[in-house]
Amino acid sequence: MLKRILPILVILSGCIGCYRVKEKSKSMYFTSPAWTPDGRKLYFIKDISYSRTIVEWKPGGKELYQFRDEWYLMKCNPDGSDTTTIARIYKQDGWSQGVISEARNAQMDISSSGEIVINFLDPPGIFLMDTTGKIIRQVLDWGRNPRWAFDYTKIIFEGDDEHAGIWMMDKDGSGLEKVIEKGESPIELESVCRTTNEILFSIDWDKRLCTLSFNTQRVDTIITSIAAWSVSISADWDKEGNQIILVEHRGHRESGYGEEQDTLLYRVYDINSDLFIVNIPLSLNFVAFLRHHSDMGYTLLCDHQSIWRIKRDGTDLRKIFP
Repeated sequence: MLKRILPILVILSGCIGCYRVKEKSKSMYFTSPAWTPDGRKLYFIKDISYSRTIVEWKPGGKELYQFRDEWYLMKCNPDGSDTTTIARIYKQDGWSQGVISEARNAQMDISSSGEIVINFLDPPGIFLMDTTGKIIRQVLDWGRNPRWAFDYTKIIFEGDDEHAGIWMMDKDGSGLEKVIEKGESPIELESVCRTTNEILFSIDWDKRLCTLSFNTQRVDTIITSIAAWSVSISADWDKEGNQIILVEHRGHRESGYGEEQDTLLYRVYDINSDLFIVNIPLSLNFVAFLRHHSDMGYTLLCDHQSIWRIKRDGTDLRKIFP
């Protein structure tokens, strides 16, 4: 009997590409909250992430961590009530190698006519989608973090590794131009103020917040050296462009990321007086996305696990979903 099965065992032990599943899990994340312009609804992405650890089926076989994702477009009222799953807008084919889903880097913005501009990873690029989750068209095959600009006729967005900097184009993809060059350090688009035709961006590893005015073509540094060591900054304009709402994650080089001695601050900076008029510690570990709505008087905060809401003055922090 052993003589019969031994050749089969030898073949199986040397089989390349055969794996066994060691463990698997399913997680849920919430990303990219966005207000409708009138503030009556919130849209966001629910990311269902499946992960597994597989081991090559042979002696000494290596372990691989893999994941795949599904994204769902969601909406709810500003207080988190009447939450609705609208549609599945993305399903990953096959398994990817790595440790984190790119869905958690997705961003979207909503126009007054209900057009959603969003970035995907497969196929990559910037797309227009309606509020039912139906893809209208692909606008560009690269780019991330898109925002509506001017009277919702243009899109401003970050480039990728091959197209560094901040870019602008018409909503049909024409008129593509670079508006901010990438320097020696990363540059991130934080917000667009459609009232004043300005953008807010961070550079020098989040040490400086700067503005670019399309009316004057002038670049100004608004806030310098925000912290001795900032892990991340998330910021947004108020409606009139007079104040900047931001969350600053202050960390320490020796402590690593997200440890107890780190500090998360909710701050409001008044441009005219050059002062922080609100400066309050937050009882959250991390903020990945921040969106402010001036008429509603609230700021949305997202830590991937939940969506929170805080009043403009830094009071009444509460979780609205899930």
